[in-house]
Amino acid sequence: MGVKLQSFTLTPEMLRLAYRLLAETPPFNGWNMPDSHDVKFIVTRSRTTAGHYREWKRGRTFDSHEIAISARIVGTLDTLCNIMAHEMVHLYQVISSPRTDTPGVEHNTAFRRLSDEVVAYHHFDRKMFAEID
Repeated sequence: MGVKLQSFTLTPEMLRLAYRLLAETPPFNGWNMPDSHDVKFIVTRSRTTAGHYREWKRGRTFDSHEIAISARIVGTLDTLCNIMAHEMVHLYQVISSPRTDTPGVEHNTAFRRLSDEVVAYHHFDRKMFAEID
């Protein structure tokens, strides 16, 4: 008799909880990440983009952070945490001083260096972690 695998329903609150969990672990807990209530979490239905991070500004001033993750792509907690951690690296690049993101470049050298820290601690698949878009 086979075992029927159940998928869970992804919710913004589930994304918030995954963020909070990861924020309590290295290297995120040393990066002064924003509180989960300062980040907007969105569940998308994208078939092509697993997740994204966006920084919202009003003019030249910072307004808020957004992390979105696709319910069509995420079916396990492992995948959710992997994608969330990836997007958290993007968020950290924006809040670090000085910023380490490069306009027009999604995964620059700094992203890869920070990703190496996350992958080493959490034992994520390095190839998958770097390729998530």
